[in-house]
Amino acid sequence: MCNRASELFPPFVDGDAAFTRDNLPVSGDLLFANGVVATEPELLDLPPMGVSFSVSTDWRQLRSCGFEWCAYGAAGCRMFPFMTSYKALGQTHTARDILHSIGAIGFRSDHGINLDLVEPAFPGRHAISYNDEIHCDFESQGLFDKRYEDADVDSRLYGPIDPLDGVHGRLKRLVVDQRLWYVLLHHYETPPKFEIWTYPRKHRYVLLFAVGLSLNGARLIGCVTCQLCHNYCD
Repeated sequence: MCNRASELFPPFVDGDAAFTRDNLPVSGDLLFANGVVATEPELLDLPPMGVSFSVSTDWRQLRSCGFEWCAYGAAGCRMFPFMTSYKALGQTHTARDILHSIGAIGFRSDHGINLDLVEPAFPGRHAISYNDEIHCDFESQGLFDKRYEDADVDSRLYGPIDPLDGVHGRLKRLVVDQRLWYVLLHHYETPPKFEIWTYPRKHRYVLLFAVGLSLNGARLIGCVTCQLCHNYCD
């Protein structure tokens, strides 16, 4: 059975759901079935039609990655396997193509992100600003553990985790050139008529993706989760 996004992400704080249809920063619905989130019903293993062999391969491989919880941030947020059709706007795979395929609404950044690059530089964290993100820098993402002392593993281990290790490494091996884009999206509130705001007002949660180009077809595959904006984005 497919669920709407407001049902997919469970409440975390005081019974409040992370998102509703009105403040989810992607167009359309995020659908959930059999442990996988997708933007289109045909990408989910649903009766009566099922899915193609290449889609089912992605589906099985994503589920085998072992996604658990968003590694950093103030809330305990589950990560889910994710896939969507890849909708390239040009000949190269740019950050703009990734955002277009995800269905990002109103991506905004005050920090010089060039969406026409394949791998835009990480812009840094700037709390009181428009600060959506897309980059490929493992050390600057917060979905996956980056140091052993941050992870729930053998306490004798210390130091940086290799990006090819663990769940993150399993996902990297499923995508073209082992390239993952890390995406952070806010929902920005609109000022009431005749009111001027000196800084952006944002929904309390952000939507997070780690996605790459599938080796099996024209799809983005990866994972999706959410996190409290404060202090994840500070």
